[in-house]
Amino acid sequence: MGVIVNKARKNPFDLSIKDVKKLLGWPIISAVPEDPKVY
Repeated sequence: MGVIVNKARKNPFDLSIKDVKKLLGWPIISAVPEDPKVY
């Protein structure tokens, strides 16, 4: 089991992928980047 992070972006105010993994205790399978062209 693992986590897919949706709308991932590099923002200093957001949690990093590393922080999400540490908080949840689950591996990150994939990180889907935020794209303004996709609603």
